[in-house]
Amino acid sequence: MRCRASAGLDSVHAFERKKYVLLAPFDRVSAFECAMLDRGAMNGPQQDKRDGATQPWQLVKVDRQIIAIGKANGATVFVTRDGRARTTAMRCGMAVWELADLPLSPEDQQTKLPLALPKGSQRGTPRVPAHARTSAPSAASACGACETSGRLASLRRAT
Repeated sequence: MRCRASAGLDSVHAFERKKYVLLAPFDRVSAFECAMLDRGAMNGPQQDKRDGATQPWQLVKVDRQIIAIGKANGATVFVTRDGRARTTAMRCGMAVWELADLPLSPEDQQTKLPLALPKGSQRGTPRVPAHARTSAPSAASACGACETSGRLASLRRAT
């Protein structure tokens, strides 16, 4: 069994081989940028180091360090789903995107897959397992593994 440190190093090496990823250190310039973020929080409307964040201080601090590293290395776009980090990055003048906002080249976009429909199916109709097609509600609800059984039973009772 591989040790976790080795698996972590494999991930780091995989990132290092990507031309669009820069693994940058928290250096002196990044520390200065982070200090400016902290100063901005202290002088902001909340006038505290957390800047109104409800997360633990460690998370707030690490988010600021990540943003500061990016800013110190010339990043203009910050990709995140975290609302607090989004606000901090926008305050720094960075554009903020979510993963769904990232542009994909036409060859990377998913296209329609040429899948054949099962016999007797029509496009747009749900496929119902054979054991759930019976008219008896008890047979439909007998299958615990079938996600549609409960819905089918309630539909049959309603009609």
